[in-house]
Amino acid sequence: MLPRPTIEAFDRHLLGLGLRFEGVVIGGSALGLMGVIQRPTRDFDILVPELPPAIASAARDFAKEQRNAGVDLLDDWLNNGPMQLGDVLPAGWRERVERIFEGQVLVLSTLGRPDLLKSKLFALSDRGTDLP
Repeated sequence: MLPRPTIEAFDRHLLGLGLRFEGVVIGGSALGLMGVIQRPTRDFDILVPELPPAIASAARDFAKEQRNAGVDLLDDWLNNGPMQLGDVLPAGWRERVERIFEGQVLVLSTLGRPDLLKSKLFALSDRGTDLP
C-alpha cells in the first residue's frame, strides 16, 4: 500500500463513522507520508496512543473494504507493534514530534528526525531489513 492514498481514504472512512484519532506514526509509513521514500509499506506503526477499540475495529473494517476493492491490505495494517519503543527513546521525544498528516478527523505526527532515525536503527537491529 502507498501511505498517503491509504491514510487519506482511512480519514474519509473515519469521518463517515463519526470517529477521530490522533497518533504518532513511525517507520516506513511515516517516511512515506513525509515524502522521504516512495515505496509501498505493509502497515502503519502507531507508537502512541494505544489504539482505542473503535479505531482498531474501524481499521479492520476498512482493510476488508479495501481488499474487496482489490487493494492488498492486512487486517492489522494499523497497529501498536512498536509501542514499547517509547520506553527506550531519548527523554523528551514527545516534545519533538512533528505533524505529518492532518485530515478531517485523522491527525498523524511522527518523531523528530533524530528520534525517527534512532527508531529505524532499532528496527534494523531487530529485523535486519531496514537498511535501505
